[in-house]
Amino acid sequence: KKAKALPPPDCGTNKLECDFLAGRYTQIVSAPAPGNSLAALYWKARAADELAIRAYRRLFELPDCSLRHELLARASDSRANYREAIRQWRQALKMDPGNPLLEQGLATSLYNIRDFDAAIPLLKKLLKQTPEAPELNFLCGGSYLNMKQPGRAIPYLEHAAKIEPAFLPARAAPGQARPRRRPPAPSRPPIRAP
Repeated sequence: KKAKALPPPDCGTNKLECDFLAGRYTQIVSAPAPGNSLAALYWKARAADELAIRAYRRLFELPDCSLRHELLARASDSRANYREAIRQWRQALKMDPGNPLLEQGLATSLYNIRDFDAAIPLLKKLLKQTPEAPELNFLCGGSYLNMKQPGRAIPYLEHAAKIEPAFLPARAAPGQARPRRRPPAPSRPPIRAP
């Protein structure tokens, strides 16, 4: 009630707020912000949020297609809702079977929920098509590493680091795998007191 009783904003000093209230979201997002004030950043973020909401509403108006499920899967992945993402990736793959981008999305979501037994065959299939993909090599190696199979993990992890030296997770992972690969130290017989 108090908000409704407030006078309208002064559009001379609060132009972004007035543009927002008038629904000029694209103009707010695309125009340079008048300074980096918190208010300007706030209205730009609100406008971007409104544009995203409109885009998702339009998405649901489209006929059922693989792109729709792909976008829903990516949105679920970004919110760490991996089970829903997997469901959406699988729906997209029903409509576009064998699409490597959709398969990679599914493999990544499977990796994220730690379903390595399901992720590895898919990753290996994708690696046959693109053996020089650093992310696929990393995910395959990381899957084996998480399954406590460092001997299988290291070649994939090293290859990922070789392909993309700036890919820091791939550079660090072989070092994590190596200590696990060493055989255990021989046990010593207990010392007996005289």
